[in-house]
Amino acid sequence: MNELFNTFFTWEMLGTLAGAAAATGLVTAFLDMFLNRGDRIPTQVIAYCTAFVILLLSLVFTGGLSPDTGVLCVLNALVVSSTASGTIAMAKRLIIGKEAA
Repeated sequence: MNELFNTFFTWEMLGTLAGAAAATGLVTAFLDMFLNRGDRIPTQVIAYCTAFVILLLSLVFTGGLSPDTGVLCVLNALVVSSTASGTIAMAKRLIIGKEAA
C-alpha cells in the first residue's frame, strides 16, 4: 500500500476512470494552452482525443488490447473526456468568474 503513494501514474491506474480523467485533465489543460490560441480547436475535442490516446495506451501496455476493448475505448473516452472537461470548466469558473464557460 505504501508503494501506491510513491507512484504518480501507472498504466493500470490510467485504465481507471479516476486515473484517466486526472491525466486527461492535466494533458488537456497543457495542450489547450499551447495549441488553442484563438479558440480554433474546441477544448472538448482536445480532451476526447487525449482521453482516447491515454486509454488506448493503457490497454496496450497492460496487454489488454483486443478488438472488443478497442471499440469500448471509443465509448470510454467519451466518459473520461466529459469528466475531465467538466473539471476544467469548473476550474476556469473558479479562477475567472461565473461567466466563463
